[in-house]
Amino acid sequence: MIRNLVVYGTLLFLTGCDIFPRAVGPVTPESDVIVRGFDETDTVTVGREGICVGGYYDISSYDSVRINFSAKRLYISPAFDHIQVRIGVACRLSDSLLAEQKDISLFVKPPDIVKPYCVALTFVVPDTGVHLLLSQLRVIGWPAL
Repeated sequence: MIRNLVVYGTLLFLTGCDIFPRAVGPVTPESDVIVRGFDETDTVTVGREGICVGGYYDISSYDSVRINFSAKRLYISPAFDHIQVRIGVACRLSDSLLAEQKDISLFVKPPDIVKPYCVALTFVVPDTGVHLLLSQLRVIGWPAL
């Protein structure tokens, strides 16, 4: 009886009969582009006064949001420059630029934002006299499942 079981098991294995179905390709949730570009243009110079992109956005239906953009230093005199992205009232994400140009990707979860149904997206350079050239802005959200 054991011999018959081994023979049948081997035949199933050799014929390529899958008992468990295989997933085809990577399984990733769909994403939505919330913001594309800086208002009417794809590039903008930002300094201490900051710049607000668009109007107010509702990101409450998203599980997570990623802010991707490219920043280029206009003056190389200090060792590095800082950029700050304000999302809504109290959420602030920061990064530093050591190289002349850097692709920046910041991640935020909408439950961490005070009012995710009505947020403004503002870019600010906190250092006085420093200006950065920002481009290729894409804000991508993944809907909550």
